[in-house]
Amino acid sequence: MNENLVSCRICEKKISNKAVVCPSCGEIYPANKHGRKIIKATNILLIGTIVAYVLIGIAIMAIPYYIKSIFTF
Repeated sequence: MNENLVSCRICEKKISNKAVVCPSCGEIYPANKHGRKIIKATNILLIGTIVAYVLIGIAIMAIPYYIKSIFTF
């Protein structure tokens, strides 16, 4: 028997142990779905943090030019 296959708790057909939904009966496996959401949320948080640091760095680098333009008559 393949170790990656388990029986669906509703229709008893073999499905992947990583399946989010049984293709035969549509039963949802929230544990698998929840695990994928955590990974997606972590990736979004990481990308958001990197973008924020880049934007803050650009803003800090632009401060001297902004100040110079204010005091130039």
